[in-house]
Amino acid sequence: PARRTRGSVSLHRFCNFCWSARPLDRGRGNCVEYALLEGDMPSGGKTMEETKQRLKVYCETSFWSYLNGGRTPLSHIAVKQALTHQWWQDIAPACDIYVSQYVEDESSDGNSEFADRRLESMADSTWLDGTLREVLSLADSLMRNHAVPEDETTDASHIATAAVYGMDVLLTWNCRHMANPVTLPKTASIIRDAGYQCPIIITPEEFLNRKEEFGYGN
Repeated sequence: PARRTRGSVSLHRFCNFCWSARPLDRGRGNCVEYALLEGDMPSGGKTMEETKQRLKVYCETSFWSYLNGGRTPLSHIAVKQALTHQWWQDIAPACDIYVSQYVEDESSDGNSEFADRRLESMADSTWLDGTLREVLSLADSLMRNHAVPEDETTDASHIATAAVYGMDVLLTWNCRHMANPVTLPKTASIIRDAGYQCPIIITPEEFLNRKEEFGYGN
């Protein structure tokens, strides 16, 4: 993949949580924000809603697990399963879906029936090579700088793969090491310093809550 070179910062910020483009403000805000490099936002700073551009979405392992999970009496798990199915039905057809060997390896573990379901559901996704030197280097940097715990190599590799390959979104239910509002600012800063754009790291629930801003639904 072409590495994103560092350049001048555009006059927009793009919030990982509210997804709004806003005038550049170097002060601290309530949202987790990161400055987009010049040219990263499509069509000269327009939002996705204005361009109707297909999003490149890296679906991390937890997404596939909830998509293919069995019935459960636990309400919080059932809600996540329902939201994941809603995203898959309503949003996924208008996106380009990506996975990596990290997703495949984790999805292959456990009960063979559910593992087969997970792998079958992602069969049409585009596969990304997470063993590239750039990916491994960025994953190491995320751990060395404590954005991701040093013993969570796979989680760091998911983030690094999505960033190096220029994904728009990393979709995950992992709110401990990925979609974590406490660690996201450090994660975004490390990724920017390495010369890449930080993907929007978000849960399916939050994506659905903001889908109109990207032109999905009414």
